[in-house]
Formats: sequence, structure tokens, C-alpha cells
Amino acid sequence: MASDDLFDRIEGVFALEKLSSAGVGGALKLRILDDESLDTAHFEIRIGVGELGEVELRLPKATARAKDGLLIVKLNEAQQLASERVVARLGPPQIAPRGPGGPPVSYYRYPRPEGLLSFKIDDADQVVGVIVDRTGV
Repeated sequence: MASDDLFDRIEGVFALEKLSSAGVGGALKLRILDDESLDTAHFEIRIGVGELGEVELRLPKATARAKDGLLIVKLNEAQQLASERVVARLGPPQIAPRGPGGPPVSYYRYPRPEGLLSFKIDDADQVVGVIVDRTGV
């Protein structure tokens, strides 16, 4: 998959009025499964696996303060791309730096009206994950 396709799929997620298993699955071109055993007190947890990688979708329950869901994508190695591709496509990010004693990753963050788009960058400057946070909390 070309990096442009990854960006197009992410744009498809942001185009959704609300995150849902069917909507996110359609945008990312993978199947997301309902498994109530993973649910927490405030979120329904859905998982999926496909060409893109592993996906976790957290959808707020009525008891949650969150306005919408949280999508976490762990990219397959073949789908990972150089961090420069993100900057070339989206411009300079806000950077959440590596913490002391923490894992060797940082995050490129792009606030948007619909939520926060973050790219997880490893110590080799590769994008290894994508997070779409529309919880609004």
C-alpha cells in the first residue's frame, strides 16, 4: 500500500460523523469485530486486523464523558513509512517528545477540528502507528 493510500484511509475516518465499527472498517478497508469481553466500564472495545495492521477501536458507552471514540492503529511493517512523508503531506507537527526512561518513541500530533491525529514515530524515524482521538476530553 502506498503512503498516499494510508493518508486517504485516515481522511476517510475523519469524514465519519461518528466513529463506528462499520464506518471505520469501511474507511480502513478491514473488518472490525465486536468482542464484549474486551469492554471497559466506559468504552466498548473493538478489534480488527487487515492489510494495514492491527486496529483497536474504543467507542464510548453512555456512561463515558467522551464525545466520540478513539482509534489506535499499529501498522504492519510493510505499511510503515518514513516520518518525513507525514511532514511532507501534513506540514510541521506538534511533537510530543520521548519521555525520560520511556519507550524510544515520539508522536507527531496534528490537532484538527474533528479531533487529534497522531503518528507514532519509532527511534528509526518510521511511522509505526496512527491514533485518531475524537474523545474531546
